[in-house]
Amino acid sequence: MVLCNSCRAELPNAARFCHSCGSATSSGPQQNPQTQSSFVQPQQPVVSRGVVQNVHYTDAGAAIDFINIGVNDVANLVGGFFTQMGFRLESGSPLQGTFGKGSAAARVAVGAFVTREKYDVKVNQFGSVFRVEISSGMSGMGGGFIGVSREKTARNAFKQSLGVFLQQLSR
Repeated sequence: MVLCNSCRAELPNAARFCHSCGSATSSGPQQNPQTQSSFVQPQQPVVSRGVVQNVHYTDAGAAIDFINIGVNDVANLVGGFFTQMGFRLESGSPLQGTFGKGSAAARVAVGAFVTREKYDVKVNQFGSVFRVEISSGMSGMGGGFIGVSREKTARNAFKQSLGVFLQQLSR
């Protein structure tokens, strides 16, 4: 069993990125201490340079082009980012699904005074490039002026957090 060097989450042996925190895994398997029969020398972390090729921010989200990684690594990065941000996968998969946080029912009942965020994710492959398109699934219109204002603020904070996350991949 491979463990993430950052958050200690259990990962598949071939994982290059953690599905929980998005960190690069070690270049070789690190044994789970509970199943380890002999001492294993820690491996040097994989340097993940050149993973993000291009980022284009839109009003509602972003489009990110990943290179030099496989589809499972893209899914782990997307899932890890949303998990770090407190989102959960509400439908689909990290490659084609919806991540949300907050209560949809409470948002309908109370309106703009309840925090609710929802982002749709779609991954397309163009040769060796995986394009991740992330767009807000909320308009804020149901909450009137306050809802629209809060949605704009939430989108800007989301894009800022996404930028910080993507910068970590180029270290």
